[in-house]
Amino acid sequence: MTSVKDKRVSPFRNICEVHRDLYRKITKNIKDPKTKKEMIDVLEEAYFMGKRMNTKLHQYKHGYNEGWYEANKDYETLKQENKKGL
Repeated sequence: MTSVKDKRVSPFRNICEVHRDLYRKITKNIKDPKTKKEMIDVLEEAYFMGKRMNTKLHQYKHGYNEGWYEANKDYETLKQENKKGL
């Protein structure tokens, strides 16, 4: 069996489509109701995490934090001082 790392990811599929495929396979192949429910619960959690991540990435893409770095020029300095324990 080939590893996922050995495969190229299709540019036409997104994480939501992968979640849908997993859902279909779980509902079709898992017979134990308790196991099926546990797997679907985890899958739903992953799905909503993906939705939140998508929203956040769209905020970043459209300049949601525009101006933050300019307003916080000394952020890197503060970060370095924090690492040193100052």
